[in-house]
Amino acid sequence: TYAGTFNTGPALTFDTDSDGTARTVDITGATNLPASIAVDDDVTVTLTAAQANTLTMTGAGSVIVESLGTSTNLGSVSVAALTLQLAGNVDFGGSVHGTPAITIDTDSDGTARTLDIVDATFNPASIAVDNDVTLTMSATQANGETITGAGTVIVKSLGASTNLANVNPTNLTLQR
Repeated sequence: TYAGTFNTGPALTFDTDSDGTARTVDITGATNLPASIAVDDDVTVTLTAAQANTLTMTGAGSVIVESLGTSTNLGSVSVAALTLQLAGNVDFGGSVHGTPAITIDTDSDGTARTLDIVDATFNPASIAVDNDVTLTMSATQANGETITGAGTVIVKSLGASTNLANVNPTNLTLQR
């Protein structure tokens, strides 16, 4: 855990001292984040939605964004894996970069949460929905998407040719 103050000037890279050893870094208490952060493949970085908003993050590592906000802009987060943790029910109108595999989870295991992304720019590589999450999305967003997990997915405005071949959560509701 790092709760200090960064120098906003240099680009920051999170890496391990020995490749192959997984490391986690929690910077939710840190201030003055730099404009860009690179995340090595053996590293998981945890930060708040306020910190991640408009931040450029790249690399083969993983990022956990806590307390997703309604308009959080994650359009410049291009990492291998991105976990969005919900602290409450969220009508998300922000954006998410199209590269990462997304996992949607809650900050309190077993506490049911909903995430509505109908008004969002949201087309990641894949989506995994945790068992205590209900994800609501448009048919356009679901079209051709790979969606898995033990949670519930609601697809709104289903069209006659919407491709749901790779949509396979535990519970799926289709609304016309």
